[in-house]
Amino acid sequence: MKDSGGRTLKGIGSTITYTAKSAGTTYEGLKKGDKEQALQGVKNIGKVAAISMLAVGVADLIDGADIVDAEDLDTRNDHLNGELHPETGVPFIEKTVELPSGEYMTGTFPVFESDVEVQLPEELYLQSDNVHFSFANHELYEAIQSDSALAQQIGLDQHDIAQLGQGNTPEGFTWHHNEEPGVLQLVDEDVHQNTGHTGGREIWGGGVR
Repeated sequence: MKDSGGRTLKGIGSTITYTAKSAGTTYEGLKKGDKEQALQGVKNIGKVAAISMLAVGVADLIDGADIVDAEDLDTRNDHLNGELHPETGVPFIEKTVELPSGEYMTGTFPVFESDVEVQLPEELYLQSDNVHFSFANHELYEAIQSDSALAQQIGLDQHDIAQLGQGNTPEGFTWHHNEEPGVLQLVDEDVHQNTGHTGGREIWGGGVR
């Protein structure tokens, strides 16, 4: 793996990224309302990781991008922009997302604490959750085979790894459809379930499937 805050895992290309160090810095900054600390976490990681894992709007990362015509999306819990979810403590932040069509959309989204993200191929965007999750689980399994230390860093045991190898999500985790097109994040299942939000499935994934 590359020795940086956000690392593309060996042998997997750009489909899976481990961003715990930088994401942790940014997540804590968001929870404290410290924007400077939050933006510190953006250093040393790529654009996709920054705008998905760290909730940095595309406007902050694309110089000269003309997004004045971004459509406002009615998102769940949009009143929590800049605040924490009252039950789970998950930060919410307003950001602008670039859709596969090239259009821009602005909404308020949760920033789940997550160590791993997977980028789906665009041809899978409209497939079912089962297809999405199976793809992500296999990608993570292959990444762990290339770097065994990754499992410990994420908190997975041998049973969890075996589940991944069968295409199953480890117990206690779920894959969150991030608002950024094609991005799945491995997050705590209970926290995800109890944090009402508008996710990527509704934005770029064609709705519940």
